[in-house]
Amino acid sequence: MADLSELSVVISLRDWQWLNIFSRNGAVETFVPLTGKSDQLMGDILIEPNDRLLLIEAKSKRGKVSDECQRKIVNRTNNGVTSQVQKVKNAFLKARAELLQNSPQAPGADSPGLRDYCRKSLAGHHFLYWYPTRPEASDGSVEGALALEPYLLAVARDGGFDPALGPFGNETPADAAAVGEASQFVEGNFLEGSVVSEDNNHPDYEITYQENSPFSLDNVYFESGRLSR
Repeated sequence: MADLSELSVVISLRDWQWLNIFSRNGAVETFVPLTGKSDQLMGDILIEPNDRLLLIEAKSKRGKVSDECQRKIVNRTNNGVTSQVQKVKNAFLKARAELLQNSPQAPGADSPGLRDYCRKSLAGHHFLYWYPTRPEASDGSVEGALALEPYLLAVARDGGFDPALGPFGNETPADAAAVGEASQFVEGNFLEGSVVSEDNNHPDYEITYQENSPFSLDNVYFESGRLSR
């Protein structure tokens, strides 16, 4: 995580935890910054609000979520020979692999495996970014707050699973189409206003998410509501 603007978001999260320590009976929440291989393979931070382990991908602002699904061409040297290779975020490739593995067998069909993966991902994998809560003032200042948004839904809303982007990694064009079908299932079943089937084994997971309305940190820690503009 070399981006200084992302680093400022991470530092702000830790400051927020310390500032709110007395609201949580004086307990300092878990905060584990990930670096090196851990950062590349998993994400940026691990936190544990209210005994829930969250994996966090830090972004400076909502618009940077699209960076997650970009192909980057980098130079790689092997045995003295330099070649250009395609580099894609590992978390994004993992999400696509899960969607592919559990994709519905036919358009509109159900997929219990995909439902289970979505519930786990939506409960534990989020973006963290600065989110403006009011329009820009006449003096140019902008009020905002730190916000959390489920990784899977954020990437889906940004078109990261659109088949038109073509295959990523070792995928085939047919794989890319299956990922797109699975993404439609995710959006159709886990956004507000959609119908989510009951799951008696995981009643806490039976939640839908408001489109374009991320969580505030207060919501995660104190269940007090969402951010709005």
